Amino acid sequence: MLKGNDLVGTITIYRLELKPFTEKQIALVETFADQAVIAIENVRLFEEIQDKSRELELASQNKSQFLSSMSHELRTPLNAIIGLTEMMVTNAARFGTDKALEPLRRVNAAGTHLLSLINEVLDLSKIEAGKLELNPEPVNLPRLIDEVIGTAGGLAEKN
Repeated sequence: MLKGNDLVGTITIYRLELKPFTEKQIALVETFADQAVIAIENVRLFEEIQDKSRELELASQNKSQFLSSMSHELRTPLNAIIGLTEMMVTNAARFGTDKALEPLRRVNAAGTHLLSLINEVLDLSKIEAGKLELNPEPVNLPRLIDEVIGTAGGLAEKN
């Protein structure tokens, strides 16, 4: 049995009587051999697809685990930055940082925005794991737009 020029297997046929096979019998065996080659190739392809599917599933699990781990690792220092900038904004007069008040607010807003992005990455991991719980809430759109303009406005003007 051949697939192209590659040997896939053999079929052995014998008779109790010593006489030649007819053309019809030979054609039938050849058809059977061709069908057997197709079936063998289908099994090989099916197993290959199953192997690839398992590899993809493992890669997806590893990616989700990595994203979750990295997101948690990023959140800790980011929360410290947000907390410190909030404290500096709140106590600007006491710390003598009145001149830095607006930049501190921007750093705080950028940190808060980055934290929300990290949380969204975590949400994606939860979605993939089927563990995301939705909590719809209203958004103050004008305030959000002002925050985006304040954070990215300078960059947009430069470009």
